[in-house]
Amino acid sequence: MLISELDAHTSLWQVIATLVVTGEPDLDRVVPVSSTRGYVALIRRAEYVMLERTGHMGLLTRPSTFAEVVTDFVHAHHH
Repeated sequence: MLISELDAHTSLWQVIATLVVTGEPDLDRVVPVSSTRGYVALIRRAEYVMLERTGHMGLLTRPSTFAEVVTDFVHAHHH
């Protein structure tokens, strides 16, 4: 879903904790980090993490760091 298509008034986007992860702006040549960060402004409970030393594919290039970030986020929001 593109940011332009996101209905910021939809309740689901306002109540679910959301993790937005990007690589470094100079290394991500697939999706501009500034565009991805736009979700943080639209989703009330969004948290943003930038993975250092990686571009768009942080899951593949920094798997341990990515897993740690996601694990910490899930533990922080598990009820």
